[in-house]
Formats: sequence, structure tokens, C-alpha cells
Amino acid sequence: MSRAFACVAAILLAVVATTRLQAFAETPGRADFTARILAIDSIYSDWDSQTILEHQLLPFMPEFKQLVSESDGYVEDCVSFLAEPSHTRQQRFIAISSMYNLSLDNLIYFTNRMIDLHDRRLASADEVMEAIFPISGLGLPEKVPDNFLNRDVRKLLHRIHDMNDLDSGAKFSIEMILLGVDYALKRLGPPDH
Repeated sequence: MSRAFACVAAILLAVVATTRLQAFAETPGRADFTARILAIDSIYSDWDSQTILEHQLLPFMPEFKQLVSESDGYVEDCVSFLAEPSHTRQQRFIAISSMYNLSLDNLIYFTNRMIDLHDRRLASADEVMEAIFPISGLGLPEKVPDNFLNRDVRKLLHRIHDMNDLDSGAKFSIEMILLGVDYALKRLGPPDH
């Protein structure tokens, strides 16, 4: 496939996805959330063998940015979406990532619901970690480490830490947050050697 054809195909798919999103924009609720996730997913899946997971382009998509800006109104819809095992890993990643800009209270609530899904074997430990850590490497806000002294954040971190299938690296990250190390490093910078 020529490079020019690929660019034209990408533009056409973006227009189609935007049209799909506009059709659902006036339908609030779960169907709207699901349609928006599937439309965002289709932009990549239809024309490129590379995934959002590999490219980290997701936060730059206007459709995704719009969903993120409305995420506080979609927490329950996202949890319901994730409770369905039929969705692909990429679709689940898009849904979880769309919650990265939640208020702290909604983030705590959402992550506790993610742990509930995990306990019912409907979400993986990695997905629970994705709920508290935004897409890495993009300088997005990290509300959990920045609020490590908050009582509800600490309860949440302990609950995550107690998950049996959480890998040792993730457990260590949780411990460093609980100790305030991540917070201190962000404020002070890395130590000089």
C-alpha cells in the first residue's frame, strides 16, 4: 500500500469515526460510551497493524480528548463496559485510559470498582494499575502519587497491594508511593551521583 493511499485511508477513517461519534453525541449513557470507545478503536484497527498500545497516540486524538473531558459522567458506564469480557484488550485500554482525568474522588471510586471487577476475575491486575497510573511517558497528571497522604488514597493503595496476582514490580511501586518517595522525587528531582 502506498504511503499516499495510507494517508488518505487514515483521513477517511477519521471522518467516519467522527461521524459515528456525532451520531451518538446526543445519546448519553452506556450505549454512547460504548459507541465512542468502539469508534476510537476503529480509527486504528481499520487501517494500521500497529495498535494504540504500541504507539501511545491515544491522548492526542480529538475524539479521545473529548471523551476524557466528559469522563466524570461516564464512570459507571466504563465499569459496565469493562465487566463485559467480549471487548478486546485495546478497547479495554481505551476505556480505562479515558478515565485518567477524573476528579480524585471519582478516580478512587473508579479504581475501587476496578478492584471489584478484578476480584470477580473480570479485570486483570495490570488493568487495575492502569486505572491509577495514566498513560506512561506523556507527562500526564498522576493524582494517586501526588495525594499519597489522603486517607482514601492510602486505603486504595493498600487494597491494590493486597491483590494476590500483582507482580513484585507493581507492589514495589505501590510501596514507594505509600512512603512518599515518588512524590519527593518529583519535587526534588533525582539524586545526584
